[in-house]
Amino acid sequence: MSTIRVGIAATCGLIAALLFLQGATQAQTAPHDLRFIADKPLVAVWSRPNQHLANPVLAELFKALQDVAPPDAQAVIGTAIPKMDLMRLSLSMGRSPWSEKPIPQGVSVYHFTDPAAATVLFNNISKGLEAKTTPEFKSPIYTRKPYVPDAGSPAEPEKDWKLGMGVTQLNPQTIVQGESVEKLLQVLAPAAATPPAWSNDLAALANTQSTMFIDLVQIRSQLKEMGPPPGQGGVEGMIFNSVKSLWEQVDYAFVSIDTTNGIQISAQAQSPSAEAAQRFKGALEGLIGLGKGFLPTAKQMSAQLNQQTPGMGDLLYAELESLVNGIQITQTGMQTKMTLGLKQETLARVPGLVLPAIKQARQAAMANVSRNNLKQIALALHNYHDTYRSLPPAIKLGKDGKTPHSWRVAILPFIEEQALYNQYKFDEPWDSENNKKVAATIPAVYRSPTATNGNNCTSYVALTHADGIFNATPSAKGTGINQVTDGTSNTIAIVEANAEIPWTKPEDIAIVDGQPLPQFGFPGATTFNVAFCDGSVQQLTTKLTDEFRKLITKSDGNVVDVEALRPQDGGAPRPPRVLGDSPFDATAPAKSAVPAPAPPVVVPPAIAPPRVNP
Repeated sequence: MSTIRVGIAATCGLIAALLFLQGATQAQTAPHDLRFIADKPLVAVWSRPNQHLANPVLAELFKALQDVAPPDAQAVIGTAIPKMDLMRLSLSMGRSPWSEKPIPQGVSVYHFTDPAAATVLFNNISKGLEAKTTPEFKSPIYTRKPYVPDAGSPAEPEKDWKLGMGVTQLNPQTIVQGESVEKLLQVLAPAAATPPAWSNDLAALANTQSTMFIDLVQIRSQLKEMGPPPGQGGVEGMIFNSVKSLWEQVDYAFVSIDTTNGIQISAQAQSPSAEAAQRFKGALEGLIGLGKGFLPTAKQMSAQLNQQTPGMGDLLYAELESLVNGIQITQTGMQTKMTLGLKQETLARVPGLVLPAIKQARQAAMANVSRNNLKQIALALHNYHDTYRSLPPAIKLGKDGKTPHSWRVAILPFIEEQALYNQYKFDEPWDSENNKKVAATIPAVYRSPTATNGNNCTSYVALTHADGIFNATPSAKGTGINQVTDGTSNTIAIVEANAEIPWTKPEDIAIVDGQPLPQFGFPGATTFNVAFCDGSVQQLTTKLTDEFRKLITKSDGNVVDVEALRPQDGGAPRPPRVLGDSPFDATAPAKSAVPAPAPPVVVPPAIAPPRVNP
């Protein structure tokens, strides 16, 4: 009997795959159908991303979005989404791994014109997941077990793996992703023989670029079970009750978006009766009246926005006024329709106003990533010191006392890269066949998003000097914090640089007395970041003087003018850094003209681990 059930399940899976292949060939003529949409969805979406991006203004804005995205998402945004010709999303109730009550769960189906684009997205989603097979479906499903505290303990039994998220590649051009494997398999099953009541309305919207369906009956039911929202007596409650008076008059609604020429939005709502539709139309008109009453306040707000981004406030106000005055509402029987739009000429003005702000945000975000990387490296150096009673030497020798290795490899366990550290062989040269494989995987903390050097080259290097924190002499020992008599807040540990140095190579930047200083930072930048020995990260100007050399030495006792090295704002110097404000600055408060006394012979007590927020 079980064999028969397995056969039936496998047959259903095959039928589902064949239906999808058929649907892919018919996508141009019937994109809005019920294939691969959850049964009884709360919300369902049909969209054509590549058609939206055919609008040159939206394509320009999308390119800007790609530039500010995290590095691991840029390939998906730049390569996959522009070639996604159909996306189906649905949200419906499903079993929860941590609750007896069902919860909303989503399933997404992505279809691409190019299999290579599908592979990019699939590799990104399935990274780190475990492949499993199931009798219901032929292709492997990549998943992880649902997180449940104390899973597997006597008090909390092991949960079904099908309650965890899952993703599968249905065919070379199609990917299916679900918040649970169980819901994913339900969506891949053949569609119900009896279509829902709203299917005819959906068919009439087949030519729209994006359509959203909303089941208000189900949503009201779910909200009723949840109870009244918190703060119902305040502003939140007033807003909730205002919106509630709208959706109580509607059974289901569709919202469609077309971007062929500007942005055109149309919505239609189906009420249970003509009387309810009339009440719904009256409530909408009341909201529009409130919107018109808000226009004077919006005018004042636009003037404030102009001060931050010139022209942006005027554009937004003009469009808000046009939208509010241009909304059209009609009612026929039990159906109410509303249309509004944004003209292409207005949309074309947006990039000129928005892109500079996006570029600035991107630069700020990348600079913040680089600063955080330096903070994590500085924290790792201090944790290494706490373990080994010294910072790592610039060149760490292997067990044979001859083979050199980099300090960046030595601190891998302290930047949560223990697995990579275990793969590295210290009894072989850094560029051995085995260690080359390790070098090919550069930890994210060693690579700045601004870097333009080799893909496995580091963005952060030590400055080696005979009196520096790092000494390039192979036999040199690691530096103890007690040896930094000039003050940890005035002595540099690591700098930001675009050096062509593979991250595992035992090489850094040497500072040679009497020779010009090298260039730090990234191409075109006027500033660069440095991590001091106290764990703080500071920004310095790339126009360096010999004052910079005094920050490299740890015990020369020279006075240093740090203000001369900091970037200037409008010609005014930055306020000086308050000495002793770092939890790691436990040494001398400043460099002095008088040579510092020699460090004591007695080994100091263990230094508490730093408290840097990476």
